[in-house]
Amino acid sequence: MATDTATLPSTSTSADEEQRGSGSCSSFWGKVLSGTKMTCSIVLILFSVVVVSVAIFTKQTVATAEYGVHPIVALCVFWFSMAWLAILEGGLNAMVGLQPIPKDLYKTSHHKAYLCTRAAHRGNQIERFIVGRQYLDLTIVFTTSFMVSAIDNAQVLGLPQIVNDIFLGGDLAVILCTIVFGQLVSVINCSHSMLDYINNWCMVASTYLALFVEATGILHAVYFVQIIFTKIANRNKHKKNKSKSNVLKRKQSDVMDGNSTSDANSDSHSETSRSRNNESSSSSSIPEELEPADMPLWKRIFFWARVLFSLGISVLAVVVFVTALIGGNTTVRSEIPIPVSIVSLIILLLLGGFMEALQIALFAVKHLDQAKIEANPTARRNCHFIFKSGGYNEENDTNNVRAFLVGRQIAQTVIMFMIARIISVDMKVEGETLFGVSPKVQAVLFDSGLLNALVSTIFASLSWRVTANFFPMLYLGSPLSIWIIRLCLLVEGTGICDAAWLLAKIPAAIVGYKTDDYYLEQAAASSATGQEDLEVGGGIHKRSHKQASIMTESIDSTLSCTSEDRQHQVQHDEC
Repeated sequence: MATDTATLPSTSTSADEEQRGSGSCSSFWGKVLSGTKMTCSIVLILFSVVVVSVAIFTKQTVATAEYGVHPIVALCVFWFSMAWLAILEGGLNAMVGLQPIPKDLYKTSHHKAYLCTRAAHRGNQIERFIVGRQYLDLTIVFTTSFMVSAIDNAQVLGLPQIVNDIFLGGDLAVILCTIVFGQLVSVINCSHSMLDYINNWCMVASTYLALFVEATGILHAVYFVQIIFTKIANRNKHKKNKSKSNVLKRKQSDVMDGNSTSDANSDSHSETSRSRNNESSSSSSIPEELEPADMPLWKRIFFWARVLFSLGISVLAVVVFVTALIGGNTTVRSEIPIPVSIVSLIILLLLGGFMEALQIALFAVKHLDQAKIEANPTARRNCHFIFKSGGYNEENDTNNVRAFLVGRQIAQTVIMFMIARIISVDMKVEGETLFGVSPKVQAVLFDSGLLNALVSTIFASLSWRVTANFFPMLYLGSPLSIWIIRLCLLVEGTGICDAAWLLAKIPAAIVGYKTDDYYLEQAAASSATGQEDLEVGGGIHKRSHKQASIMTESIDSTLSCTSEDRQHQVQHDEC
């Protein structure tokens, strides 16, 4: 080392000192900037909570002013919705992240978490859970919008009208509350404490409710879209494989040497097997009711009946909100022209769906051929921008990816609230209903937001995920992608929701969350002694030497990955 230092130019020492000095200076100003953003975020969140609460108690929201909901009831429903949304958001990460962990490790110590994973990890149940959870998620968003969206010209606390218009008229206050309390806080706590987070009866009930919602068939239109794109993808692969097979056959006919012919035959055989593997992997995305040829007829009929039911409900939902929007019977502000509302709705649906698809496409990068990405200049530029190191198959710049994911989550929530504002039915004439239905049908079916959540789930979320899953290059190679990525990074860089990191410590301290590594390390250490003592809340649960020895290898392989690696894998598996 001394020799290397001596060979350096004399100016290197001063340059290094200057670099260290600038580094410490930038670190100081970086801390100042982070502290400033954190402080501003906390002030904004607390101010939003006060503004929303005052608007509810002064009956200046849609629910309290127009539908006569008692302020206390509206406030309780609002915070219940936030709590349930937090359970669903954090629960999704936990359900996906716990898939590789042996269930015997926590069957006794975290029995309620075991009940959740046992229900969602059978077969392709996790996919069904995600579909049902997405609908529940957006239903909560629409319910929250209905409860706390302010009426026109609402004023609270004597604030200037422009402040009221931004925080109440623009729904900024409720959006910030939803993002921080209903989403980010739960994701932060769940990132390292998945077992503790879902070890409650609320998550058990939410798991079975999500599976039930999916089983009703209300969202089976998504599977119809999935089947269509599966067929398209398989057809494209079949054409490519057929062309490759023809090339190999021509090579075989031109090759006269026996060894070369055998090599060509082996190439042809391997190419054919790869083709079959591709087709089988692609067909695995089709719902299990359609996979086996010997599937009972009644299951096929039941599946397609639910698909038709879902398509019919979707068409009805579109007809309902289009009719309400044209007639001016939505919660959108009266001064906004109807054509502007319709165009805005189309743009929001496309933008929200594109964000969903881009997230899936970016996580699919590690499974794509790098040469295929390099051959597309736009895709190469987009990937180099988000993965600054350029390593598509390595996790080199997780901070940039995480910033994109957080920014996308914030932007997506804002978009969903704007969609809810545009298409939520709000009859302007008292006693009037759409299509002349009874007031009860109007309240339950049209005013509740159930149909609106269905439209948003299918047309602004799940359908886009399906297309991105089969055709990721369609979105990676889009010129719009770079601007979406920059928008998400810009949103996250503002630090508007940085308060979530501080607020997440409050429930973590109250509940006493412990990391998943803590329990797994306990299990690994105790299994080496012939029994497993897994302590939770003062209780000791023992397992036999045989059970512990069987699980030791699985525990060690699980612990070989850091919690950060598992959380990154959670995001990929969810996509």
